Amino acid sequence: MTAATPGRAQVLAALPGVLAHHAPELDAAIVTERGYPVASVRRDREGLLADAARAASVPDPAAGRAPLTGRDGGDGGDRYLLCILSYNIGYWALVPVLNCVLPGNHVRLRFPRGADRIAAVMLAVLHDLVGPDRVVVDDRPGRELAHAAAEDPGCTGVCLYGSDRAGWGFRGAAEAGAVVVVEGPGNDPALVLPDAAPDVAARLTAMKYAYGSGQACVAPERILVARSRYAEVVDGLAAAAAELVVGDPADPRVDVGPILHTAVLARLREQLDDAVAHGAQVVTGELGADGSARPTVVAGLTPAMRAMTEEVFGPVVYVAPVEDDDEAVDLAAASPMGLSASVWGRRDAEAVAARLRGAPALEQVDAPVTGRFGLVSVNRPGTANSLHVPFGGYGRSGWVWRPEPGGPPTFWQGPKHLGRVFSR
Repeated sequence: MTAATPGRAQVLAALPGVLAHHAPELDAAIVTERGYPVASVRRDREGLLADAARAASVPDPAAGRAPLTGRDGGDGGDRYLLCILSYNIGYWALVPVLNCVLPGNHVRLRFPRGADRIAAVMLAVLHDLVGPDRVVVDDRPGRELAHAAAEDPGCTGVCLYGSDRAGWGFRGAAEAGAVVVVEGPGNDPALVLPDAAPDVAARLTAMKYAYGSGQACVAPERILVARSRYAEVVDGLAAAAAELVVGDPADPRVDVGPILHTAVLARLREQLDDAVAHGAQVVTGELGADGSARPTVVAGLTPAMRAMTEEVFGPVVYVAPVEDDDEAVDLAAASPMGLSASVWGRRDAEAVAARLRGAPALEQVDAPVTGRFGLVSVNRPGTANSLHVPFGGYGRSGWVWRPEPGGPPTFWQGPKHLGRVFSR
């Protein structure tokens, strides 16, 4: 890192002031280009600031390590990380970018389509924090990026937030010697045990709609409820959903805005139609063909339904009754994804959580592991992207390829801190 480049402590200290300066413009851009309620955008910003304050009080996860990029003394070439952000961009997206940059790396940043205003303001934020030479924009299409990452010896690492299908396209980059991190989709279960608190339905609803009308990879999607509490929880979810305000996302009173991405809306509608065809009941809510959406609660989830194994990326939750803890764990593990899970209860909650929880840090595996989750919480929301806490999961929810001299790249899953992954 050059002397003129701000260090981690300096960046974290500067973050509140920089965000305060750019927040009006960035808030408006996210609301306009993504349709996310401004109240949830502000929560996202406040969450980032709170996480940065905690990060400033703990040791740097990448302390004592060197960056992967910069000017190479051997061939004089410029080396860089390629960072690709997902559709549901918000303040949270600053976290992976900063985690890539702060060890001293140079980053080429690919913003999602339809986010020109967001990209312009977010780039200004990053330049104010780390300087204009550390982060530049790369506008090439995704397939071209995958090919370039495999062919360009200057690309020493890839960080992709998006679909697991897109992630597999970067295996060639790993085979060429780049470290590749993929953060993919979630299909997150919430397990409600017989002794869960009376307000569990309200708390799960708050988790679901904390960001972007439910368009978040760590939002609960499959709610697996002890049969003795099932009717109560379904009614509670429906009542909590009915209290949410639907409307103009620029109105700070609104909790749920429109679904602007046509493919996201189409997938939600297909999942809902599939569930109804397999016997599920729509208790409340509606997905309009025009993108309007009322928070939807669907009872009677079974393993035959697509929602059991696909990401439900929007304002819909599916609820299933379970006979005991074993069935709850089995249904939670039925998904090919393993990002986050939450357990709600008292006496046995920690024991159930332990059955779902994977390793505390990256572990080398032979292939994607199912039935385990990287982020498991008890009676609280789970960990989101963080400047100091490891993030990530199992199965199709994400992985790391690490190059190995003279052999194929190794495959790793579990929580990780990008600052450590992209340093040495």
